[in-house]
Amino acid sequence: MSSHRVAFLAFKLLGLWLIASAVMGAATMPYIWQTSPSEARGGTAAFLSLPWLVALGIGLPVWFSADWFASRVFPGANVDEGATTALRTEPMFAVGAAIIGLFLLAEGIPALASALYFFGRSLESGVLGPDESRQRLLWDVEGKANALAGITRVVLGLALLAGPAKWAAAVSRISQGFGGSLLEEEKPEQR
Repeated sequence: MSSHRVAFLAFKLLGLWLIASAVMGAATMPYIWQTSPSEARGGTAAFLSLPWLVALGIGLPVWFSADWFASRVFPGANVDEGATTALRTEPMFAVGAAIIGLFLLAEGIPALASALYFFGRSLESGVLGPDESRQRLLWDVEGKANALAGITRVVLGLALLAGPAKWAAAVSRISQGFGGSLLEEEKPEQR
């Protein structure tokens, strides 16, 4: 199997996983709709829909454009169905880096949106002006940590998607610098 076909299969599986996650998330919506107070029902449903909508929004294009994503990971790869090549570690690392990058984006975007929502809510003032206890409740250390985690996921996801083949080559160079290679099998010592 060519490296392009392996990447194609990996992106199809990622798309399938994200779509399945979105369906499972959407399945919880009737419960959320029933248990939310009527005045907050719409906002709560919209806010809690974001993770599965992002998963669906990333999963569908990944599923339907798996060939395009595979060609971006391996730009000059042979697309021939019958081609068989030895799969090296570096190209497989590139596939893994791209898939992890998409996964991090699918997790990071809702976390970042959640943090922005709570930050915005913490800035609202009551009838008597800014309410410090409300600000501390909505934008506490945990909220800030979640915001930082969301930002980190998005940045790492984008970095991994920027050039998975370049990341694989960098890891290969680092590995060679430590006396090994991702491209070569270890040879037994000769005496």
